[in-house]
Amino acid sequence: MSRKPRHCAYCGSNRVRPIVYGEPTPATFEAAERGEVKIGGCVITDGIPVWDCADCRGQFGCLDSSEYGRTRSIDEWLELVESMLPNPVRKGSTSELIGGDPAVVIVRVGAGGIEIMEAGIDWSNPSCPMTKGNPFAKVALRARATRVAELIAKAHGHRVSSYRWCPMCQGRMEPEHMLDSICQGCAEKYLGVVH
Repeated sequence: MSRKPRHCAYCGSNRVRPIVYGEPTPATFEAAERGEVKIGGCVITDGIPVWDCADCRGQFGCLDSSEYGRTRSIDEWLELVESMLPNPVRKGSTSELIGGDPAVVIVRVGAGGIEIMEAGIDWSNPSCPMTKGNPFAKVALRARATRVAELIAKAHGHRVSSYRWCPMCQGRMEPEHMLDSICQGCAEKYLGVVH
């Protein structure tokens, strides 16, 4: 096993613990209960993670470290992230991709890492609402692609779960498009509300 890292590769926490594989002993169970180790199971293969973060539950490092630690370029990441986002995918700025219509997940890739955001709506100008990103997770460029895909899926699920149903038009709307219990369109059409 490699030397224990000081910080989590995903969230930066210093609560990193080893993942123990194989048949657990009573001592291993006790250490797991104290939070000193994470039990990983009995199957051992190349590429399985060896470190677990007690805060974000991210797992990193691997028995065969040829893949872990490889830092992809920003362009490589943008190409990979595009395949992970819900369709349609459009470009925001040069290093930003927006997935979904309406926007659901926004990902920015830069030298500082990969920032995954839930899409939201900024109503600072009521006549022209803007898509904004609400922070969800940030990982290093050396993160595993599977971890990035997992976080994008979680951000997507979290955003979609916030949608609300309008009983008048029976549509599902982003929460920012709701006015009390009905959508803004129905409020304008049936109640005469002017925005």
